[in-house]
Amino acid sequence: MQTRRTIHYYGRYRIKNGHYPVIIVSPESLGNYDGHLPRVARLLRSENSFSRRIKRVLVDEGHFIYIAGNPLYGLAAHRPAWGQLSILHIFLNKATPFQVLSGTLPPHIKSHIVNNLGMQDYVTVTYSSNRPNITYATRCIIGSLGDFRNLDFLMPVKRKVLIFFDSKKDAANAAKYLDNHHTLPESARGRKSAKVYHGDMSPGYLTKTFAEFEEVDGPVKILCATSGCATGIDISDIRARRSFHIESYEIRKSPNGPANLMLWLDR
Repeated sequence: MQTRRTIHYYGRYRIKNGHYPVIIVSPESLGNYDGHLPRVARLLRSENSFSRRIKRVLVDEGHFIYIAGNPLYGLAAHRPAWGQLSILHIFLNKATPFQVLSGTLPPHIKSHIVNNLGMQDYVTVTYSSNRPNITYATRCIIGSLGDFRNLDFLMPVKRKVLIFFDSKKDAANAAKYLDNHHTLPESARGRKSAKVYHGDMSPGYLTKTFAEFEEVDGPVKILCATSGCATGIDISDIRARRSFHIESYEIRKSPNGPANLMLWLDR
């Protein structure tokens, strides 16, 4: 009978010997992490045969090289390993191509990535994010971002809604407001049809909440989230998806100007 340790060792052995054509790793597994070298990092440094088998490096969500691996606004890098991916050049063949994928590459982020990875002769391939079933729209915020009456147009909710906030506090307060909205029958208020989702919640709560939102005809109709729910969402079993983002950048950029509520309507 195979134990978990035996299976784990067998998997590492197959990785080392090139059994898998694709290996998916996190940036933290490639270098020194919390004072030790993870297994993949040790393989890169000690097994030349392993390094030679790597023919291509793909970096998904490449903008994290800048926003997570780079000190910003006087704060230390949130995940410094993202900013250290160039260490791979030391262990891989010099001709190994790097491909960086992202939907968020304004010029300053792209320039940082190119410099960080030492990319010289590179090709940029750009595709539009426009799709036939997506409509873009904006609504002007009345008052402040903390006035959740700006979300009244969503109610009563007929299809699931995902709302992004810059602030965890705003996400929680908006969920409370919508869950007790005056358009709901009294019997339906406070029943957690609108819930909050952000990184300070427990793993159990996040898993349960997202499952209730993802479930067809599930109890959660509105999810008030921060960027912690912004990556890798694939809800394919609902008929319509609406993502709403309250963009506070407009307020930071122009304190006296109006803010916008940005909408993407997915039919």
